[in-house]
Amino acid sequence: MTKVNNWLKNTQAWLWPQSCHLCGDGPLGLDKALCSACLRDLPWNTHCCSVCALPLVHDAICGQCLRKPPPYHRALASFSYRDPVSHIVHGLKFGRRLYYGRFLGEALAETVAQAEHLVMPNLLIPMPLHRKRMNERGYNQAYEIARPVARLLGCSIAKGVVVRTGETKEQSQLNALQRRHNLKNAFTVTGPIKGLHIVIIDDVMTTGATVGELARALIYKGARRIDVWLAARAALGR
Repeated sequence: MTKVNNWLKNTQAWLWPQSCHLCGDGPLGLDKALCSACLRDLPWNTHCCSVCALPLVHDAICGQCLRKPPPYHRALASFSYRDPVSHIVHGLKFGRRLYYGRFLGEALAETVAQAEHLVMPNLLIPMPLHRKRMNERGYNQAYEIARPVARLLGCSIAKGVVVRTGETKEQSQLNALQRRHNLKNAFTVTGPIKGLHIVIIDDVMTTGATVGELARALIYKGARRIDVWLAARAALGR
C-alpha cells in the first residue's frame, strides 16, 4: 500500500507541479500551478473591447469591431497574450504541460462567471485540430482548457460536432491575409446545432481568423448565437 501511495504522489507531482512554475516558490498545493504573487502579477485582460476582447486602455468597442463586426456575438478572455502567459500557453500547446490547461481553464471559468450580462450556452466547442496534428500532438490544447470550464460552469462539451477537414499551416507563422486564405473551408459541421447557443473555446486569438471561420461555419448550419471564450487575447501587432 505504501508503494502505491508513493506512486500516486509522484504521479500527481508530475501531472501538477508542487512549486510555482514561474518563480519556483513552494511548496504549493497539488491544485496550484502558480504562487499567489505570480498569479496576481499576470497580465489579466481587465480592460478590453467588449466585442472581441482586444486589450485596450479603457473598456470600449475597438475600431475594427465598429467598422466590421465579427461573426460571433461576444468574446471573453482571461489574459492579455504576453509574458508570462505566452510562456504558459506555449508550454501547454507544444510542451505537453497539460496542467497548464487546467490552470487556464479554471482562470477562464472565473472570468466567465464574473462577466456582466452573461448568457450561458447550450454547448462548448473546443477549437478542433486536424486529425494529423492531433495525432502528432496527442491532445487538443483547447479541449484541455474546456474541460475545467465545463466542470466549473456546468456546461456540456460537444463531441464530434465539428471536424477540421483542412490541414492548415500554423497560423502564428502567417500574416492576417494569409491566415484568412489558409482557413478557407477548414471546418465541417457534422452534428445537429440548429437553434443552439454555442461557445467556441480556444487558447489564443490574434487576428480572429480561425475563430471567425468556425463561427461562420456554425452559423451557416443554423446556430442561433456564437460566443468565444479564450484563455488569452493578443494585442494588435502580435
